[in-house]
Amino acid sequence: MANAETLTLAFVTGHPAEAARILERLNTVDAAALFERVPARAGAPVLNAMLPTIAARILTELQAGTAQSLLAVIGTQAAVSILRQIAEPQRSELVATLPTAAAMASRLLLHYPNDSVGAWIDPDIVVFPPGTTVSEALARISSGNEPQVELVFSVDHDQRLTGVTSLHNLLRAPGDRKLSSIASTPPVVLTGIATVNGVARRRGWQQTSVLPVTDRSGKPIGVLRRGALDRALARANRQLPTDNSELLVSMFASGYWNAFSALAHAIVSLLPGAKSITSDKS
Repeated sequence: MANAETLTLAFVTGHPAEAARILERLNTVDAAALFERVPARAGAPVLNAMLPTIAARILTELQAGTAQSLLAVIGTQAAVSILRQIAEPQRSELVATLPTAAAMASRLLLHYPNDSVGAWIDPDIVVFPPGTTVSEALARISSGNEPQVELVFSVDHDQRLTGVTSLHNLLRAPGDRKLSSIASTPPVVLTGIATVNGVARRRGWQQTSVLPVTDRSGKPIGVLRRGALDRALARANRQLPTDNSELLVSMFASGYWNAFSALAHAIVSLLPGAKSITSDKS
């Protein structure tokens, strides 16, 4: 029979949202103990599914290496939603542990209010200067040093957005053509300072699920995905159930009661002095 630790890891990995609901009801120290003992790749989706205020309290209880690993796995946009809930100087200390590019992107997003587009963008974009050819752009994208993207940005000499094209179109274009010649003006360009409520009904969403975002000067800073916009709109309305029995009935009906029991036992067994589920923290 599988032990409690194995069952817990399987439950956390397979049902991160349900695990998040459970951990939100534990005290911070016990919840943090679980994150210290599971791999970051398993714990990160759970942390990301939690209320940011609770996730932030847990993050501040973790060892620096564990916190850094979790933030790196969940990605910049998700990490920033949690970091916003952490007071200085601890927030800056956590950001400083991230890889350089992620730290810079996090600082950028943290400057935006939580209800703004800039707070919810994906900053991992690929931008090309004037004169770049299709073959040069593809070589850079395929080098492995760039993020996986759907859109490719073209800018002018002042770094202002001039056009956008899809990776699909880029792959079909002749290699000697200039990127600027196949890039087109996007139907809608959002600004980072706009509110999420204000852009929710923009017509651009009828044509695409990803819209480019620029700063006030017109320089591209990322993209806003429809899924991120939906999360931004929903998060403000999300509330914890007021009655724990509501959660327990739901879990029992869904077949999660055994997993919950195992998780509760594992939390106790994972307190200081207990053996890790795995030594792989990444």
